[in-house]
Amino acid sequence: MPTLVPYVAPLVVAAALCGLFMAVAVPHRSVPGMGWFVVFMGALVVWTLAYAGEILVPALEGKILAARIQYLGISVVGVSWLGFATEYTGLSWWSPRNVALALAIPAVTLVLVWTNDAHGLVWSAVGLSNGRSYTVLDLGHGPWFWIQVAYSYLCLLVVLGLLLRTILVRGRLFRGQASLLFLASLPPFAGNAVYVAGLADTDLDLTVFGFSISGLLAGWAILRWKLLSIGPIARDTIVEGMSEPVAVIDPQGRVVDVNPAALLILGTTADRLIGWSAREVLGPFAPDLSQGGVSRRTVRRPSDERSYDCEVDSLQDSKGRHRGWTLVLHDVTDRAAEAEALRRAREVAEDTALAQRAFLTNMNHELRTPLNGVMGMLQVLMHTELTEEQRAFAATAYASGEELLGLVHRVMDFSAIELGRLELTEAPFDLGAAVRGAVEGLQGEAAAKGLGLRLETGPEVPVRVTGDGFRLGQVVSSLVDNAVKFTDLGAVEVRVTAPSRTGDAIRVRVEVKDTGIGIPASRLKAVFEGFVQADGSSTRRHEGAGLGLTIAQRLVGRMGGHLEVASEVGRGSTFWFEVPLRPAPRGRPAD
Repeated sequence: MPTLVPYVAPLVVAAALCGLFMAVAVPHRSVPGMGWFVVFMGALVVWTLAYAGEILVPALEGKILAARIQYLGISVVGVSWLGFATEYTGLSWWSPRNVALALAIPAVTLVLVWTNDAHGLVWSAVGLSNGRSYTVLDLGHGPWFWIQVAYSYLCLLVVLGLLLRTILVRGRLFRGQASLLFLASLPPFAGNAVYVAGLADTDLDLTVFGFSISGLLAGWAILRWKLLSIGPIARDTIVEGMSEPVAVIDPQGRVVDVNPAALLILGTTADRLIGWSAREVLGPFAPDLSQGGVSRRTVRRPSDERSYDCEVDSLQDSKGRHRGWTLVLHDVTDRAAEAEALRRAREVAEDTALAQRAFLTNMNHELRTPLNGVMGMLQVLMHTELTEEQRAFAATAYASGEELLGLVHRVMDFSAIELGRLELTEAPFDLGAAVRGAVEGLQGEAAAKGLGLRLETGPEVPVRVTGDGFRLGQVVSSLVDNAVKFTDLGAVEVRVTAPSRTGDAIRVRVEVKDTGIGIPASRLKAVFEGFVQADGSSTRRHEGAGLGLTIAQRLVGRMGGHLEVASEVGRGSTFWFEVPLRPAPRGRPAD
């Protein structure tokens, strides 16, 4: 038995490698030619292992059984190799009828092999002879044996013709691939010729080794070059006359075809593109295939500053199998120029607005410091001995300073909100006290105008809640101040309710209703715009910067609520807002 190892070991190794290549190919059966390649490799596995069994088994019956099993592979290796080559070279004539015709002779061969004892058409005589290292099975070949051999090698000759045609007409990439396959198809001829002519100085049948070499070369090509996944894609998948540039990319990201328009845009020739990685040769137009490849983007060509939409779509055959991608370029230079102009105009406007807000913020800080100094000195002055007239002058100056300081604060808040720098705090506070403080702060102004200012709080409103009490009071103060300012007769009413409560969220609603001049329907949205008043005329009677309501709306929005208004000219306005607040934790005092 040890003397048989040099004969059996190569067969077992070849079978193992062919089995490995077959396992690699099975998951990719949808790739053109891969199904036939799986059959080819499976046939080689059966043939080589059965031939190894024939060598190892000493008895005649065992050797004959091994010979019969070999024909499970022998009968289909030729036609399966032909099937692979035809699909690789782009032929699509494997209809069910043609497949049945191609497999007719292999099917007859298998039937005759397993019934040979009755007719002797495959082998007419059987015997054993003493070989150099093992007992050799001698078979007298019958007529059908030669038919099967002729059919197998006819298939191989057709394969050689198809591959030679591919070498002559295809591009550089396919010439190299087809040349390898052409070489892989030659060993069976050499092995069978030596075996049939009896020229081999060995007891081994070299035919199986020839086909095994073919299978191993093709398998190596699949693993090394991913040969089967880049089968030629027919030229008619690209319309030569298309004015738009088109390129075809295989599943491995290599360019496999381009049309003349694409060559013109890229400024190169087909030989410098086909077979190369799209990422390397398509320059700025190279698509990103890492996420499936289907995409659309705009690219500017550096050479002439023209812009193109790069549209990448999946390329599928008639059976819905993925064959790669198509890349189509659309010249959108004019459209891109318009979009670029709009983008630049928008950037200029945004930069200008940002610079204005930054300027306002800096100026507010510069104004507040000396203003605080002036007001401080006015307070000191008012506590000195002054005549009544002097004291009135000082009080008027102090009131004007307070108004100016309030305006500075509002501008600062507006700028902070616009720049996204305003931060809200979350802390327990007394809701009633926050609203009451805002209302009471304007009682004096309302009384000076002879207006009533009333506050009503619903019984369902919680006393202690969690949120930004200072900012909520600021919103209420802005709304009440606005109502008092634009009301000459009547009253201002403030009502606080809690219309809903869901889980830990309490919906608090604050309404401020006045009997003032009202707002025209056409100006309702404008009152929330910065530096805008409902009465924007030069003869308006009510002064102000137009920031109070804008700030109030932004603050309510930051707190997760919304501020609305309803108004009727001559009858007054109602502003209301709703914000979500959370109950204050027990045991913690409200701010």
